[in-house]
Amino acid sequence: MDGLSQRIIFSEADNRRVSIQFLEPCPQGSRLAVVFPGADYTCDRPLLYYATEVLLSKNYSVALIEDRLSRDEYWLSLSKEQRLSFAAKRALSVWQTILSESKYTEFTFVGKSLGTYGIASILESFPSDHIKQLVWLTPSLNDKWHVLSSSHKKSFVAIGAKDPLFETAKHHVPAHSIVFEDADHSLETHSLELSLNILRSLLMQLKVWLE
Repeated sequence: MDGLSQRIIFSEADNRRVSIQFLEPCPQGSRLAVVFPGADYTCDRPLLYYATEVLLSKNYSVALIEDRLSRDEYWLSLSKEQRLSFAAKRALSVWQTILSESKYTEFTFVGKSLGTYGIASILESFPSDHIKQLVWLTPSLNDKWHVLSSSHKKSFVAIGAKDPLFETAKHHVPAHSIVFEDADHSLETHSLELSLNILRSLLMQLKVWLE
């Protein structure tokens, strides 16, 4: 990418290495957005790829968690409870590594699906005024929905009404959350045109919302 400095650092959780790719505008500012992907929804998939482009256009530096748990034999061998525990440990390890390796003073977290569970784990364990904004894309929070519903941080929440988690989520998400009536857990529909419209609408609203 033109005009960007790129570097990769590594974190570790349960002896599993996680790569963190930094995309940093020149000159570098004080704001960093950390993108937490889902188990099978990586940072190169549409929602996160274009959200990253929006962040860069607003002069944020971005840290991308490069991992695909759904293809990891260790992850696949775990029970549901063990997977949640690992997701929490991974997010906490990533956050501690980022804090030790960078000099940013304002942070925005962007999570998709399981990545939002990692965000909730960080907010519970390391509450910080330096974490300014939270982006929850199709949150999947299991036993941590209370973290979302009780958070006083500036939050952007988007979910589809056809998402299997919607019936649970609707009792916890803020009133101003964005609900796409025909969208599933990937914020997509059976219609390519409608899916693209949803993506376009989401990105436009995110761009306005970001400080």
